[in-house]
Amino acid sequence: MSSLKSYPRSKKQPAWLFQYKDLRTGKWTQRVLHCTAEQAKAYQRKFDADHNYLKMHPEELRAEINSIVLQAAIKQFIKLKSADKAYATIIKYRNILGHFRDMLGDSFPVEDIDNRVIEQFKLYYLNEHSKTGTNMALRHLKVFIYWCYDKEYLVKKPKFEMLKTAKRDVRWLTKEEYFKLYEIVPQEVKDVMTFCVSTGARIREILERPWKDFNFKDNVIILDANIVKGRYQSALYMNSQCIGILKRIKSENPASRSPFPYTYDYINFRYQKACKIIGIKSSTHDWRRSAGAWLLQEGVSIYHVSRFLRHCSTKVTEDHYADLVKKNFTDLSEQLNSILTK
Repeated sequence: MSSLKSYPRSKKQPAWLFQYKDLRTGKWTQRVLHCTAEQAKAYQRKFDADHNYLKMHPEELRAEINSIVLQAAIKQFIKLKSADKAYATIIKYRNILGHFRDMLGDSFPVEDIDNRVIEQFKLYYLNEHSKTGTNMALRHLKVFIYWCYDKEYLVKKPKFEMLKTAKRDVRWLTKEEYFKLYEIVPQEVKDVMTFCVSTGARIREILERPWKDFNFKDNVIILDANIVKGRYQSALYMNSQCIGILKRIKSENPASRSPFPYTYDYINFRYQKACKIIGIKSSTHDWRRSAGAWLLQEGVSIYHVSRFLRHCSTKVTEDHYADLVKKNFTDLSEQLNSILTK
């Protein structure tokens, strides 16, 4: 009828994998429970009791659905996600779910969302956005729909089929481009560029960070979970150039609240002016990408680059730097060739 077992793969512990057969669809499904063993067993007992009752009274299956309209479900979802997701992610959810609500209306019953509705939204969104943007919207919408299913607002999960798109090359700066830009940007942009390339930081992780987050004893920057993608505490490792920049800033402005008290728009505006002067298209995130590319070009292993950039897995790093990874494999093959021919 149902099974319950420990689920060590979840980052949040304790976790239990609960598997059961859905009476509405006739298919086996599962969900992860984050609670104590006693609470998980109590949940299973209650589920089995309800399951037996519904088997004997199938006419009540439809009535058991928790009816809710789209506007209320979105409000619940945003409130829940705001507790453990970065602000930028919440903005994306609000924007995409706003489009979904505009298409269906505030009072649309969530239980009526099916494959047809998802395909309708895909065409609706694609009308004013690119295929890549539409796929991003579908991925965010999928999180909301699956949340609705877990809350039992939906009987069945609809299918999400992504649009086929051409693979885009990830942009990073060549060393020549970097130093050309470095020569013409203002000093404050130079400092932020150096920090992002030296630490592999996302620019928003260091802008307006207070001095207390900069640990000179261990040469690290402690990143609070609230500002990190993935919402976990992390650290950036500073080299001698970073330390030199911090000491200069401190000596020039000892009363400053932060070594980089600038907004993103302030830095980006000045950086884009420099990009126009030398005739390239680039974003501030290219500084972080360049750190990974240059390390790979220097022969650093993809595992260490992945850990340095704090990617969730080496697969993400491989996707970003596919061409460089292939070149490294070719170089390794040549090294083996030199060993075999000695």
